[in-house]
Amino acid sequence: MQSVEKVVEKRRIARHLGRAEIRVFRDNDPMRAGVLVNLADISRDGLGLLTDVQFRDDEQLRIRVKNEIQRFTRELRAVVRWQVPMGDGMRRVGVELFTRLGPLELMMLKRAGVCDTSANGSRWV
Repeated sequence: MQSVEKVVEKRRIARHLGRAEIRVFRDNDPMRAGVLVNLADISRDGLGLLTDVQFRDDEQLRIRVKNEIQRFTRELRAVVRWQVPMGDGMRRVGVELFTRLGPLELMMLKRAGVCDTSANGSRWV
C-alpha cells in the first residue's frame, strides 16, 4: 500500500490568477525587443510565468506588465528564482520582484470574473 503525503503550501502570500500582457527583457538581448510570455499567477512579491524560453537561475530581468483594459503599464525588475519544465517545450518560471506591487496594482492585475482559490482553499467568482 502506498502512502500519500499531503502537500503543504509553503507560501505565506496568496497567489492569484492574473490578466496582463507580460514582456520580459534580458540584459543580453542586443535588440531589446523582449520576449512575450504568459502570466500564470501573481502575488505582491512575484509572478508565475509560462514560456518556452529557458532562463538562467538568478538571472535578473526587466519586466513590462501591461493591462489594456485597466490602462495599467508598469516596468518592474525581477530575478528568476525557479523554473520547471511542463512538457511540450513550455516551462513554468517563478520570478521574485525587487519592488512589491501595491494593493491597487495587484487589484488591477488580478483576473476578475473567473474562479480563483485563496490561500485557505475557499473559492470566489
